Amino acid sequence: MADGVLHLTVDFTAAPGTQTTATLERGTSATGPWTFIRTVDLLNQLGATYDTAVPLGVPVWYRWTGTPGGTQITQGPFTEAENATVLLKDPLRPWGSPSAPASSRP
Repeated sequence: MADGVLHLTVDFTAAPGTQTTATLERGTSATGPWTFIRTVDLLNQLGATYDTAVPLGVPVWYRWTGTPGGTQITQGPFTEAENATVLLKDPLRPWGSPSAPASSRP
């Protein structure tokens, strides 16, 4: 089964504190159950990461828990389309990319 990719960002500045890391978890509802994904380092209380195992066609939520302090931020729902398409590109041979105009192919 294929999985999708989702890029995530979080901003803890609205919850003042000294959060330096955050635990990221994924769930199938806004209240869990939660599955640990990773711990993310925060820079100026901002965090950015990705999830490469997003199930296709299933709404998912993410819960960030700041450390120290325990401030929680929940994001979602996000749904990756089941019928998503893939864009193929060949950076070393751009003429070989399916999206390249036919006139540029050898």
